Amino acid sequence: MPRLFKYKGFSLFEISVVLVLIVLVSLISYSYLHKLLQRTKANPVLIELSQAINFARTQARIRHIPIAVCQSDDSHHCSNKNGNYLLVFFNENENGVINNDEELLAKFKFEQGILYSRLFPFYRHFLLFLPSGVMQSDNASFWYCFSHTEKPVWALILNQAGRLRMVYPDEEGNVVDSHDQKFLC
Repeated sequence: MPRLFKYKGFSLFEISVVLVLIVLVSLISYSYLHKLLQRTKANPVLIELSQAINFARTQARIRHIPIAVCQSDDSHHCSNKNGNYLLVFFNENENGVINNDEELLAKFKFEQGILYSRLFPFYRHFLLFLPSGVMQSDNASFWYCFSHTEKPVWALILNQAGRLRMVYPDEEGNVVDSHDQKFLC
């Protein structure tokens, strides 16, 4: 009596279905992992920026003297552009200019991307913390972008009282302020 031989293995259709499922799961997880990796790379900059702002506010209260925070592209002078440096310094003249008699308290460098800022009123290019700990300007927004992206990774919004609020991208990848304006790189 002949034995019936049963095939042990998978059909071509079964293997194709499994491969399609693996590709779909990979594509879905890739976008999530890419966003997670970007946020992980940008978080040290967020921490450093919030520490610099808190440091300036604290120093103004402790020393009873105005302390300024500004962006710089050469690490020695404040600039109106978005620079890779953040300077914290004594500013008794309240003009946002580092003079020889003013001491530079701290210098922070951001290497991987670009730190953008928007200060209010718009003519200001520096934050000034008064001895009371409040800012002289209305508020400020900072956002961070990698050089190859169009949308920011996060934003840090500072109100006049000096409180920080962190904003991360929504489902569409946009970072918006309290007036629903998008931050752009």
